[in-house]
Amino acid sequence: MKGFYEKESDTFKIESFQILKDKNSLNFNLTATGNEETNNSKIDSQLKGTLNLDWLRYFPIYFHEGRGFADIDLKCTGSSTAPILKGQVKFSDSDIFLRGFSEELNNLTGDIKIDGTTLAPNLSGLWGDGRFSLSGKISLNQGQPENFNLAFKGNNLTFSKNNVYRLDFDTDVTLIGKLPSPLLSGKIDIIEGRYTKPFVIRDLVLKPFEEPSQPSDLELALSSMGLNLTVRNSGDLRVRNNIATLFLQSNLQINGTLGKPKISGALSVTEGTFRFLGREFTLNEGLVEYSNPIRSDPYLTLSAQQDIPVDQPRYTVYVDIRGFLDNLAIQLSSSPSLEKQDIISLLAFGATQEEIRQSGASKRSLTNGVIGEELSSVVAAPLAKTTKIDIFRLEASESGNLSRLSVGKRISDRFTLEFINDLDPITAEKTFQANYYLTDTILLKGYRKSLLGFDPRYELNLLLRFRLH
Repeated sequence: MKGFYEKESDTFKIESFQILKDKNSLNFNLTATGNEETNNSKIDSQLKGTLNLDWLRYFPIYFHEGRGFADIDLKCTGSSTAPILKGQVKFSDSDIFLRGFSEELNNLTGDIKIDGTTLAPNLSGLWGDGRFSLSGKISLNQGQPENFNLAFKGNNLTFSKNNVYRLDFDTDVTLIGKLPSPLLSGKIDIIEGRYTKPFVIRDLVLKPFEEPSQPSDLELALSSMGLNLTVRNSGDLRVRNNIATLFLQSNLQINGTLGKPKISGALSVTEGTFRFLGREFTLNEGLVEYSNPIRSDPYLTLSAQQDIPVDQPRYTVYVDIRGFLDNLAIQLSSSPSLEKQDIISLLAFGATQEEIRQSGASKRSLTNGVIGEELSSVVAAPLAKTTKIDIFRLEASESGNLSRLSVGKRISDRFTLEFINDLDPITAEKTFQANYYLTDTILLKGYRKSLLGFDPRYELNLLLRFRLH
C-alpha cells in the first residue's frame, strides 16, 4: 500500500493498494477530501482487477463459498454520505453457493453493470442440473435496492432438501415493483417431483411443544413479496415414503405474499397405494384441495380398498379419509358388510372375531373390548421400536367396539404426553393431554380437546389420590 495525508487540505490519498494473494490481482486507489463545515468527504476511488471468488467465504452472511474468478472494474465518486458507484463485475464459468439456497450456481457467465442509480444483471449458468438466465434492472436509492424489473427463466432446475423432497422444474417468472412488496409472477412447470420424508407418529405427538424456528434476515426481508404463480406438472409428481406411494397431478395458483401465501386449486391423485394398520391399500380416489382461503392446510379426500386375503379374497375392506390435515376423519367399511371391530380384527389378524373364536386362536376374544387389547399388544412393540413411543392403547367402549386410539411419549418418570384420537368419524374428537405428577399423590392434567367443526377447548385438572387403611 502506498499513500499519504495532507493536513492543510484535509486530503487522504491511497495511490495504490494491491492484493496479490490466492491468485487475486486487485488494485485499489482512493482520494478523500474532507469538509469541516458539512462533515462530509468528497471521494474518488477505483477497484480494478481479478477477484478469487474463494474469498467470498469472508462474507458468511451472504455466501457459503465460491470458486473461480471475477473481473472487477468499479469506480465510486461523489460524497461519503451519497456515493455514486459505476462499473461492472464480469463472471466467466464461476461457481457461487449463496446462503439460503440448497443448490449451487455453477458455470456462472455474464456481467452485472452498475450505473449510479441502476444495477443491471445479465447472467446465465447452471442451477443443479438445469440452466437459467437472469436479466433486467434494479433501481437503487443511496446504494440500496428500491425497484425491481427482473426476468428469470430456467429449464430443468432443481430445488431440494435432503431426505425430504426434490423438485426438477421449468420456470418463467418476473419480479416487478417497489420494495417492500414487489410482485413475483409467472409459471412453474414441475418436470419431476419427489417427497420422501417418512411419517413419524412421535413428531405429531410432540409438535405442540416444539419451539418455532426464527426466520432468517433474508426470509424477513422477502416476507412482503407478492406472489402470482401458476404451478403445474408435466412429469411425475410423487409421494414415496413409509406410508404411501402416490402419483399426483398439480393445478395450483399461489397468491398472497411470500410470508403469507394463499394457495388455491388441487393436487389430484392419479394412482398409488398407502399403508394403514399394516395393510397396503390401493387408491380409488384421491384429492388434496386448497378450498379454504383462510386456511394454509388443504382438505384431503382419499378412498382406497384392500382384498383380504390377497390371494383368495373373502372380504374387501374400504377406507375413506376426509378432512383438513389437522383433523382427519377415518371411516372403515367392508364387503360383505362387517362391524367396525370385525374390520379392524380382519386387518390385524386376517380374520373376524367370530373366526378367531372358532379357530381357538384367542380365548380372550370372547370378552368385551378385548380386540383392542389384542391389537395393542401386537402393534405396540413394533411401534415402540421404530418410533420410540412408550404409550400405545386401543380402547373399547362398553359394547366392545373400538372407540379410541392413544399414543404417547414418557418424557420423564413424572411427565407423559398423549395424543388421543376418537375413532368415531361423526365426532372425530382429538385430545392432546399432558400428565405431570407433582408428588406421588397429586397429578396435574392438562387437555386440549377439539371436535370436528368446533374451536379447541382447554382444560386443567388437579387430581388427588389418598390411600385409606
